[in-house]
Amino acid sequence: MFRRLQAQWNELKHWPPGERFAKFHRKHRDSGSRWTKALLLLAALASFAIGVVLVFIPGPAFVFFGLAGGLMATQSSWVAARLDRTELLVRRGFEWLKTKRARRKAARRRTAAEPRAGL
Repeated sequence: MFRRLQAQWNELKHWPPGERFAKFHRKHRDSGSRWTKALLLLAALASFAIGVVLVFIPGPAFVFFGLAGGLMATQSSWVAARLDRTELLVRRGFEWLKTKRARRKAARRRTAAEPRAGL
């Protein structure tokens, strides 16, 4: 079972950002019985509830929210599309932060290299 999960995780990681959850949903929407789908939904709800609790106490809440979203994406094309869009927005935000940080470092280096007036 763990090998199958690991293979699915590796497959999900290698699909292009912005398409991976929708592809994963299309690939797995018809697999599994009703019991499997019900258990996935229950696991998603439990992960979401754990995430909500961990928001208020120290803990990795974002991990459980991500897990809940991933489990829901296997059952819902709407959730899969929203996760793809969210992934692109988060990636864009990280790129913006990296650029801003690099500019700030370059500005600090320039001001440190300039001779100080009045000394």
